Amino acid sequence: MRARLYGTASGKLVAAPSDTTKVTVTGGWSRDRQKPTTGIWLDDPGFPRNAFNPLPETQTETAHFGLTLEHDLEWARLTSVTGFQHYETELEADIVDGFIGTAQTGLPGFALQMPGLNVRRIDEHSNQWTQELRLDGETEGGTRWLAGISGLASTFDSTTDITSLQLANGAYRGRIDTVNIALFGEVTVPLTERLDWIGGLRLSHERKEFEGTFRGRNGARAYFSENGDEDYTFATGRTGFTYALADNMTAFATVARGEKTGGYLFYNQFAAMGMPLTPYDSASTWSYEAGLKATDLGGFLTLGTSLFYNDTSDEQLFTFNPVLGRFSVLNADTRSYGLEIEAKAQATETMAFSANLALLDAEIDGGANPAIIGNDVPYAPVFTASLAADYRRELDLAGLSGSGFVRAEYLYTGSRQIDPANSRKLDGYGLVNLRAGWQKGNIDIYASVENLFDKRYVSSAFQAGTSTTGSAVFAGIPGEGRTFTLGARVKF
Repeated sequence: MRARLYGTASGKLVAAPSDTTKVTVTGGWSRDRQKPTTGIWLDDPGFPRNAFNPLPETQTETAHFGLTLEHDLEWARLTSVTGFQHYETELEADIVDGFIGTAQTGLPGFALQMPGLNVRRIDEHSNQWTQELRLDGETEGGTRWLAGISGLASTFDSTTDITSLQLANGAYRGRIDTVNIALFGEVTVPLTERLDWIGGLRLSHERKEFEGTFRGRNGARAYFSENGDEDYTFATGRTGFTYALADNMTAFATVARGEKTGGYLFYNQFAAMGMPLTPYDSASTWSYEAGLKATDLGGFLTLGTSLFYNDTSDEQLFTFNPVLGRFSVLNADTRSYGLEIEAKAQATETMAFSANLALLDAEIDGGANPAIIGNDVPYAPVFTASLAADYRRELDLAGLSGSGFVRAEYLYTGSRQIDPANSRKLDGYGLVNLRAGWQKGNIDIYASVENLFDKRYVSSAFQAGTSTTGSAVFAGIPGEGRTFTLGARVKF
């Protein structure tokens, strides 16, 4: 049975020391304690259920701080954005679910649930600082421009401690330090009264330093250490055109290049054997997009649509090898193309509707492993859609005048593969959510029901191993069932 206790506090302060200067300070903190599921047997006749000893418990705490300074220089605007984010989590859980263990070994579940038989503890900490300085303005000829510099420094520290009464085990600590410096700029140049050219470029340098340490017990290697560092220098950017077909309708076409740097996993499952981690490669993507955006059609309709094509080299695909029992990142070339449509309609003063639809075809088309070429990219559903209706009208509550609102939405996610090998496809699912409340100025009171019809579905999965007959055993994370929320918010 899942249980969760969540608390959060946040604030925002805006000050204007002068007519040309604005200061915005934001901050927040949250704490989340819950008993999550860490994986259940997907083909269990009693799905969804699990059997752990001890039950999984996790506690996560986050904090963030932001400072934005904006100053008008007359010829341009100077903006400084400083940010800090902190994250830490603690998890303790049984490694082997009793039902998954039964499917794999044929042994009764209680034989795998002795106290302390297989316990995993994870302790993670992360701190990240960001700083950005930028100038933006517009020339007399109407060219809009932006230029700046940004920096990032982060530390991620993770310790995974496995205690097993049967197997060699120990604790592995991984630490990744990242520093990123970038220069960037973009211009929007009016070529004609209706046609604009957009051009942007970002030059980045990133360094990642990794170190890992394993200390074993119960027959495992007593000590093992590893380290490494990687440097990445790369350019990203975009260019394209926008054309105003009418005052409320714009067509666009863009070409962009993006990059995700490579690096190291923070946990080495083979450290007890003295096998070091190897870094995975960076991924780069060329993206092509064209579409149309229109507002106030017929006085009530907003519409947006786009076609896209993405060509990615060395995409980073997360995978699990059930034979080796090892998670890893697999680099493979992929391509994807599709269509997105978004529409919003203000039917009456009190009633509005919105809809989104996306069609996607994503395929692995190259890489070091020829066995997966032609397979679908994991977790890339062919079809997703959403429908929503909003109703709002004036409503007095306890003698106070305000507005009441009701929102109903339907969200659909199509079927998708769970891994690059396409070993299993998860079924599509649709969820219905309801939300109702009352607002007056800075007061907001609301109630909601998520997954109204208690739909049972699986959000992610992997092949956990094989049974005694050689058939695959799959484990996964079920989606949350029907959830009720009551809340209130006050701004001051």
